[in-house]
Amino acid sequence: MHGFLSQINFGYNEIKYIIHSIMNNSFLNRLTPKEPKFFPILKEMADVILVASELMIECVEKGDHASAIEYNKKIKAQEKIVEQSV
Repeated sequence: MHGFLSQINFGYNEIKYIIHSIMNNSFLNRLTPKEPKFFPILKEMADVILVASELMIECVEKGDHASAIEYNKKIKAQEKIVEQSV
């Protein structure tokens, strides 16, 4: 290495301290939710959204009114899953 980078000689403890300082003081860390249930609920909601969107695509592909009513019921059931978890 040449120049500035060749002059840097950090050991394990120094690097660990720098990373720890960055993680504890970062702007993003302040925005991260502290509630332990947040990420499991977010994942569950994302899963439900995925299922509901697949149902909507199937409904549009079928294109008939009778199946649209059935798909609407299935999508509403997915919405209730989210409402119960929150």
